[in-house]
Amino acid sequence: MGYSLREGLFDAGFVVLGFGFALAAAHLGWPKGYFLIGILAIAGVYGLVGNRYIDQTVDPLSKKNLCLTDQSLLFIDWRERGHTMHWDQVRRIGISRHESAFPDPWVGDYLEQTWFLVDRGDKMIEIPLELAAEHDLAETLGRRFAGFDAEMAQQALRTQEEGTWVLWSNQTREPS
Repeated sequence: MGYSLREGLFDAGFVVLGFGFALAAAHLGWPKGYFLIGILAIAGVYGLVGNRYIDQTVDPLSKKNLCLTDQSLLFIDWRERGHTMHWDQVRRIGISRHESAFPDPWVGDYLEQTWFLVDRGDKMIEIPLELAAEHDLAETLGRRFAGFDAEMAQQALRTQEEGTWVLWSNQTREPS
């Protein structure tokens, strides 16, 4: 899981608290043993509170972030925003393999693979490949949409090339 701004501020708060304690100990003339006990106590509180805090954050690839129902798809993205698309509103389904928005700190740039669904209003939902695989999204889409190209989906998932593969499309639009 990535390092969020909230986690950074949380860590910074404990660093400030630690420096504040150190300055107070030096100013009040406390023995060095008290200083060390205080720093260890702050570290212990940080460990307890920090672990509880981190456990409450949303894992971007958690199973709970995607829900497939008889009527719709609900996806909660990494920003914790919910996106719903009703099956009867889907106009296009595909797989996209493109350069990632954020390079990996260890390997640099890489190609990110996502499933996408576009509705009649051109709203797009992108679902990370790992999350789609956990929920058997390809199987669900194959059952729900006649003409869904499962063979092309398998090819798109195996390729190492950058590109976009449209697996199902209904380009007809209803009059407004």
